[in-house]
Amino acid sequence: MAFRDASRTRKAYSYYRPRPQIQMVTSVAETKSLLQQISNLASLTTVSMIWNETLSGPADDSNMTFELSYTPVADTEIMLFINGVLQHRNNGENKDFSISGKVITMNFPPHTGDEVTATYAYDPSA
Repeated sequence: MAFRDASRTRKAYSYYRPRPQIQMVTSVAETKSLLQQISNLASLTTVSMIWNETLSGPADDSNMTFELSYTPVADTEIMLFINGVLQHRNNGENKDFSISGKVITMNFPPHTGDEVTATYAYDPSA
């Protein structure tokens, strides 16, 4: 009884099998409309980033309130660091901080000499 090598058979037929192709057909009007929508969105969204901003407010073992220079575009899009360690936003208990506008309230006071920084997006036109 002879066994056929299946890998050779597959290789021989793979060259002759048609490969699936994806095509997208649009009209010129649809393409112009899509490009216009994209340019309208681009003109509405002017966002700048603040990287590693040192927050105003002393880190002195008792202060728990700090302030940002600008209001973040979304309070869920802020990254807060203490000595380079990312903190968790307050979505419930056992989190590190909460935010309201430009004010950040820590759930515990940073120690004296700790560096409190934030990275976030803001709208310069606001």
